[in-house]
Amino acid sequence: MTSTRSAEGRVLFVYPGGPERDLYLSALAEAGFATSGEATVMDAAALLQMEAPPDVIVMELLPAPAEAWAFIERRCADAPDVPLIILTSLIRPDRANRRKARALGWIV
Repeated sequence: MTSTRSAEGRVLFVYPGGPERDLYLSALAEAGFATSGEATVMDAAALLQMEAPPDVIVMELLPAPAEAWAFIERRCADAPDVPLIILTSLIRPDRANRRKARALGWIV
C-alpha cells in the first residue's frame, strides 16, 4: 500500500502493480490528494473496512474483471455518494462495460 496525506481529498486507487500505477499515484499526490494505492480488489475491500470512505475511488477492472465488478456493485450499494472512476484497458466491442456502469447509475 502506498499512502500520502493531504487536504485536497482522499483517493483510493485500485490498480495492479506496474509503472502506470506509480505514475498515477505520483500525479495524484503532486496534485495535492491523499492517496491509498492498493494492488487488488481484496486489499481495497480490507482497507475500506478499516478506514472511513475516501472521497473518490479510481480502479482498473483487470486482472480480475468479475471481482472488480462485484466490488463496484457493493460500493455502489454501500456508499452511493462516493464517486467511482473506472480506468481500464479491458475494451469490449459490445460496450458491455459501459452498459454495466450505466445500469449501476454511472453516466459514461
